[in-house]
Amino acid sequence: MISNAPINLVVFGSGAVGKSAMTLRYTCGNFIEDYDPTIEDQYSKDITIDNVTYKCEILDTAGEEEFIQMRLPYIRKGNAFLLVYSITFRQSFDEIEHLHRDILHNKGTTDVPIVICGNKCDLEDNRIVSKSEGEVLAQQLKCPFMETSAKTEYNITNAFQTALREYIKRVTPVQNHTQQEEPKKFRCILV
Repeated sequence: MISNAPINLVVFGSGAVGKSAMTLRYTCGNFIEDYDPTIEDQYSKDITIDNVTYKCEILDTAGEEEFIQMRLPYIRKGNAFLLVYSITFRQSFDEIEHLHRDILHNKGTTDVPIVICGNKCDLEDNRIVSKSEGEVLAQQLKCPFMETSAKTEYNITNAFQTALREYIKRVTPVQNHTQQEEPKKFRCILV
């Protein structure tokens, strides 16, 4: 089965945390070692979850400070979000809570599919942000969390598919699995 409407998945985070590397690894299977700041890139990928294929538009956003004003249109357009920080860069981790708050405020709801990713977990020797700090923050923000590595491809597919699953959970009606009783029938006897 194929879903009709494309799902917009937006990747947010500070500059140089690996948003583009994650997106390219997931959509094209490539890893780019050199850092080239992104203003905006969009990729399409068909993702199959539970035998349903969804067309996803993945928006790789700018992380540099001068492009923050472009964030609002991305938030409005987004159906699901990946918030990415680098485990080697404390400031990028500190930015996650602010990004989360911006998304909820501009979406006007607290029920937004957001996944938090601590990227560059292959750089364990340079780690500044502990895994438990990421887990605690994600728990406070009520978001799924995972550490990822675009370089080794660790948890990359899982991150994008988790964001999509979080979206699907919110838009798919919950099916009632309890048996519904048949309406009771009454007999009327006329004398």
